[in-house]
Amino acid sequence: MKNYLLLCVAATVALLPSAASARFSAIQDSCRTVGNTEVTYFSVVNFDSPVPVCDLHFIPENPVPGCIIIDCGAPAGWGCALNPATQGVDYQALSPADCIGAGQIKRGFSYTLDPDFCCYIVQFTGPNHEVLGEQEECFNCVHVDVEEKTWGGVKKLFH
Repeated sequence: MKNYLLLCVAATVALLPSAASARFSAIQDSCRTVGNTEVTYFSVVNFDSPVPVCDLHFIPENPVPGCIIIDCGAPAGWGCALNPATQGVDYQALSPADCIGAGQIKRGFSYTLDPDFCCYIVQFTGPNHEVLGEQEECFNCVHVDVEEKTWGGVKKLFH
């Protein structure tokens, strides 16, 4: 019976979300291809952390040619800079009032890749530059070709 109770407690704890899971997220809003480059626009959400997000770091998982950030953009109250040490990009709130508090979303972040897709570790850091959480993101510009069909042609796809 004692082992059964321990097993139940362990299973319950395993099902609970960790402190860092789903507290923050970087969400792709859109993507635009300009020549050989791709501009990705995203938002940052602080779902429920009492510690605000004041810095954001995109660190390429596998920095290879084609996965090179060449430019970045930030919303009002934030700045961004390419980071040669990580080959990624760092975003920073310009004042404590610009940090992203619990239940808030900040839109208007972007980065430009030359010319391809890659995955990043995104670090969300607080006012003292402490890492609050991490997530893997693989934003990409997927282009879906459109094929023109008649209504009869569409109906044939489902019969």
